[in-house]
Amino acid sequence: MLKLLFLFPCLLFANPAPEWMTKQISKDLESHQNKVISISELSRFFNGGGEHFNVVKFTIHENRVSCEAIIRYDYFYKRLSTMKAAIERIHATRGLPDMTFVVIVGDCFLLPIEWDEDCSLPIFVQCKKKEDSYNILIPDAEAIAATYQVIPFLNLTSFTVPWEKKIPLLVWRGSRAQHSLSTEEAVSQREDTLHRFSRFILSELSQEYPWLIDAGLTMLSPHEPIKRLRELAKPWLTNGSMLRYKYQINIDGSVSSFHNSGWRFFSNSVVFVPDSPWIQWYFQDLEPYVHYVPVNEDLSDLIEKIEWAKAHDQEAKQIAANGHQFACEHIAQEACDEYLYHALIAYSKLNFVD
Repeated sequence: MLKLLFLFPCLLFANPAPEWMTKQISKDLESHQNKVISISELSRFFNGGGEHFNVVKFTIHENRVSCEAIIRYDYFYKRLSTMKAAIERIHATRGLPDMTFVVIVGDCFLLPIEWDEDCSLPIFVQCKKKEDSYNILIPDAEAIAATYQVIPFLNLTSFTVPWEKKIPLLVWRGSRAQHSLSTEEAVSQREDTLHRFSRFILSELSQEYPWLIDAGLTMLSPHEPIKRLRELAKPWLTNGSMLRYKYQINIDGSVSSFHNSGWRFFSNSVVFVPDSPWIQWYFQDLEPYVHYVPVNEDLSDLIEKIEWAKAHDQEAKQIAANGHQFACEHIAQEACDEYLYHALIAYSKLNFVD
């Protein structure tokens, strides 16, 4: 009888994963299907690479979830707490088999230059490069924690500013933190290299086309040495106030935009998405001109695309509505739990040895 009671949550939630989830999870696990995976190797990676990657090793054993962590930055402890709470919640309601797995709670997993070894272990990550065939995508901690709910006491899955009352501008605020364009050699931000950073390009376009774009840099140091960056600073805006604009842009930072991507798709505004080398768990199911408007990574066609949206207001309104529906089905907390559950179940079926 006790065994049946324990199995009941698993049976209750035994519905198959939605097709888009199965497709992405299968793609991420494909390179691991015919391999023998050593749990000792996973532990060795955790112990040897933790200081580089902000890594957590989870163990589910005898109906208990435990973890060990090697984290360099305090902020990532919040992500650890979110991930652990989600896994415990899923285990309590659905049941998970015994397993050991590693999660990168830092922004991404890129091997340091000094590492000359090949790391082809199945590691869970919140974003990865498009060409990465080893790491397994899961929802980022910010989405799992529902940080897309940017207005206190309002649920963005149901609340919206009416389209006709929205301000017909593209709005953006953000820090200068960003990798340079992927099409060029990586560089640091200097006066003579700013044109290689799309956040700088966007802020300059705002000065040139203020009737189309309201964008600027925030969180600059009072002692920012690069004069041009200081000239592009704008006052901080709350996410709630940015919901009042018709057009948003989901622009990368150091890696994928993470928590910023979620609330923008919930905004019932048109989301402009520049090309990016990074992907997250739901990206493959996004359709251009259905859920978002695509833009070149260097934003060379952004003005043209905004003008298109303004000239095709009803089409833009539909894209905004489609994006909101997509967010409810893919990014909402319940969908994140669902994805994480199916990813862990699929992972547990790989061929492991001690």
